[in-house]
Amino acid sequence: MEAAGLMNSFPCLVVRGICDYADSHKNKRWQLYAAATAAAYAKGLLDMIP
Repeated sequence: MEAAGLMNSFPCLVVRGICDYADSHKNKRWQLYAAATAAAYAKGLLDMIP
């Protein structure tokens, strides 16, 4: 998990899009949606900072 390594070295907030259960049914069908949703959430969060 890349985010864990980053958080160990640098105090930050990580926003991730989760698109599967990482099991035998794993596929990339929802990957773009999850990435777009995470990006939209991060933008909304940053927009709230004065």
